[in-house]
Amino acid sequence: MAALFQREDPILLFRLRPDPPAGDRRYLLWPAWAWRVVAPEVRDRQLNVLQKAVLSLSQAGVVSAERVSRTLCLELDLAAFIASELLQRKWTDSKGQITPEGRQVLEEETLQSRKLVTGFVFQDPWSHELWPRFVETLEYARTTPGKKGFPDLILGSTGDPKPPRPAYMHLPVDVNPASSPDAQDIIDVARRHQRALRHQDRSVDADEEDSSTFEPNPVDIDRVSLIEERPLRVFLSTHIYLPKDSEKSVDWQVCDPFGLGSSPLLRRAIIRQLEHSPLLRERVEGLLSDALKENLGEVRAWMERLQSKAELALERRLTPEVRRLPYHGQLLELMLAYVEAEELGEDKAASRFPTVLLAARKVVEALFAQLFEEYPGVGLTRRLSHEQEHCARVYDFTAKELGFQTPLPRALANVRRTDIEAIVRRKDFWRLRSLIVANLLAARDDSRHPLRKVARLEQRLFAELDDIATVLGSQMHHGSKGLGGRAVQDTVHRVYRVVGLISGLDDGSRNPPLR
Repeated sequence: MAALFQREDPILLFRLRPDPPAGDRRYLLWPAWAWRVVAPEVRDRQLNVLQKAVLSLSQAGVVSAERVSRTLCLELDLAAFIASELLQRKWTDSKGQITPEGRQVLEEETLQSRKLVTGFVFQDPWSHELWPRFVETLEYARTTPGKKGFPDLILGSTGDPKPPRPAYMHLPVDVNPASSPDAQDIIDVARRHQRALRHQDRSVDADEEDSSTFEPNPVDIDRVSLIEERPLRVFLSTHIYLPKDSEKSVDWQVCDPFGLGSSPLLRRAIIRQLEHSPLLRERVEGLLSDALKENLGEVRAWMERLQSKAELALERRLTPEVRRLPYHGQLLELMLAYVEAEELGEDKAASRFPTVLLAARKVVEALFAQLFEEYPGVGLTRRLSHEQEHCARVYDFTAKELGFQTPLPRALANVRRTDIEAIVRRKDFWRLRSLIVANLLAARDDSRHPLRKVARLEQRLFAELDDIATVLGSQMHHGSKGLGGRAVQDTVHRVYRVVGLISGLDDGSRNPPLR
C-alpha cells in the first residue's frame, strides 16, 4: 500500500507564468511523486553525421576535399560543400585544419563526453505518467497556516512579499504504489522540457517533435540512474484561472506548475478528479461562479449537457461500437474538446483550438500505437539500410504493393531506419510519422493487418495522415495562431475518418472524404 500524501509534505513553487494572462484565479497544490535521477544533459546536435566525420578527419590531419572524398566515399562536390560549411561556422580554418572551436564542438558531440546532470522528474500519482519536465533543483514555497487546515501561499520575494493566497491542497486517497520510471522515459522527459523552454509561446503539452535533432542512444540510456529507490511526495503549486479577456466563458485553464504557460495535461487531470472530490469541484465552480455571476446549477448542467452531446456525436460518427475500442477515452476527449469549442461560439472558440488539436494528436498516437501492439510484424528493419533514399524506396514499394497511392509524402519517406528501430525496440511511439511508417511495414507480411483492407477503401490514406500530422505539428511548433475554425474542423473530421477506417467501424460512408 502506498504511503498517502500528507499535509506536511513539501510544497514546491516555481515561477508561475500563465499563458494567456490570468484574470480571476484559484490556487491549487497538486500531488506528484518526485524522482531524483542522474541523466546525460539533453541538447540538440550541432553536427550532422557527415560534418562530424569530416571534422574528425580534419583533426586527424586529412584536410583536402579530395582525400575526404576518397576516405568517406563521397562525391567530391559534397565533400567540398561540407568543408565550406565547417569553414563558415569557424570550426575549420582556410586550410581545412580544425580550430579550437571545432575541437570543442567535436568533443561535445562525443557520446562519452555528454555532461551528466542531477535533477528531478515528476510522476502523476494516479496514472504514473511522467510530467514533461526536468528540473535540477527544487524550489520550495513559503507558506503560512490558512483556513480549513490548508496552507496559504506567500508569493513575491522575501523583501517584497504579497498578501497570503489561500490554496486548496488536493490529497489523493486512491493512488497505487509508485512505479519507478525507466531510463528511456527520463531521457524523453528531459528532451521534452528542453523543447518547451525553446517554444514557450505555444501549448507545452505537446509531446512529439519529428524534427528534433536530439536522438537518445544506448550510451545515453545506460548512463541514466535513479539516485533514490523511493520518490519524494511533493505538492506542485499552480492555479486555475480565467484568461483576462474571458467574458461570460467557462473556458477555465490551468497554469503549468513549472512556469511554462498553460497546462492542458493538468487540466485533464483535474477534470478526472472532479467527480471524486467535492472540495476540488467547489474550487472550479467557485471560480466560474464568481466570474460569471451565474447559478452553479446552470454551470453544472452546461457541463453535463456538453458531456452528453459529445458522447452522442461520437457514436453518431463511429456507431455505439466505438465504446469497445481501447482508445475510446481519447476519442471522447477529442469530441468533448471539439463540442466545447463549438459551444463557446466563433469569437471564443479559438482559445480552445490548442486543446482540440492536442486531443486529436493523442487519438492518432493511441490508434497507431494500439495497431502496432496488435500487429507488430517481424523483422521490420531487415530490408532497410542507413541510406535514406533506399529507405524511401522500400516505403514506396511497400505502400504500392498494398494498394496505396504512391509516392508517399516526403515527410513520411524521410523517416529514418533508426526511428523504426526505436519503435520496434523501445516502443518509442512519440514520433508520429515514424509510428505510421512502422505500421505500414508491419502490414507488408501480415495478411490479417487492417491496413490491407483500408487500402481498398482509401488509397490516399497516407496523404491524409501526412496532412493531419502537418497540422498537428504546426500547432506544436507555432501554436494554433493562424489556424481558423475550418482548418480545425477539417482536421478533427479527418482523424475520426481514419479511426473509422482502421477500426472497421466505418467503410467510408459515415465520414466521407473532404475532397
